[in-house]
Amino acid sequence: MKRYFILGICFFASTIFSEEKIAPEDRYYSQVLYHFKEKNWQQVQAISHLIYKKFPHHQKISELYYYWAVSCYHLKDYAKANEFLTLYLELNPQPKNFEEVIQYKFAIAEKFRQGEKSHLFGWNAMPRWMPSGEVALEIYDEVVASLPHHELAARSLYGKAVLLAYYEDFKDSIDALRLVIQRFPKHDLAPESFLEIGKVYLAMANSKQQDPTLIDQSSINLNKFRMVFPLDERVNKAEVVHNDLQGAFAENLYDMAAFFMKRKKSEAASLYYKKILSTFPGSEIALKASEELERLDLRDVQ
Repeated sequence: MKRYFILGICFFASTIFSEEKIAPEDRYYSQVLYHFKEKNWQQVQAISHLIYKKFPHHQKISELYYYWAVSCYHLKDYAKANEFLTLYLELNPQPKNFEEVIQYKFAIAEKFRQGEKSHLFGWNAMPRWMPSGEVALEIYDEVVASLPHHELAARSLYGKAVLLAYYEDFKDSIDALRLVIQRFPKHDLAPESFLEIGKVYLAMANSKQQDPTLIDQSSINLNKFRMVFPLDERVNKAEVVHNDLQGAFAENLYDMAAFFMKRKKSEAASLYYKKILSTFPGSEIALKASEELERLDLRDVQ
């Protein structure tokens, strides 16, 4: 019995001695790995922050940023997640988790594009009020530069284009969509990009940038779409968008005619009505323009 008691004491002492040989920062790091495996994200975040504060020169601090970033992502602190992923890439010239990191970055950009906001001034204590669209655009560019021929690049270019169109940066939006078509012609986002280009032209027509050449540009895009993807059902949607574009221009001409009518300048108004009939004969506005011309003719006869 005494013998077993002594053996127990010796085993306990050896356990304590072996633990004492492990540096505290290494024990903390081991806990990070354990909680990461168990998906205890709050624990990973808390212990990572502790290591960063107490042991900023830890030999595995660069690896720590990866685990810290993933925990922040799952806790929906996307701005911090992106920050730590960037640090991880900067400190690891050949990171073993490179593609996975880029996937996380893309996912963060998508969250920002869809409306997620970041903390004011980057402080966690502040509410999430800051729009993150600019950050999303930067991340999309980073993804494209990192994996130029990967599917993530196609999705990043498309996401960037949609966001640019939202900010009314129409030219760069169209350039990004054309790059999707050029670089990824067999990807499903290629026909989607043709359709989106038509929508961007329509957005331009509905904005202050109503350039008369938009109709021709939209027509060229639609014809290319028909030629490259003749059986794609989205061609029909693109045709509807093109017709809406024509309708937007027709409405603008009609508004100009109404402007002159209010000022009793019927001859000028008549010119706009006739322009609608000659340029957009199949539009709904053309029917209204025809009716107005008939009224003008009757008034002249009287």
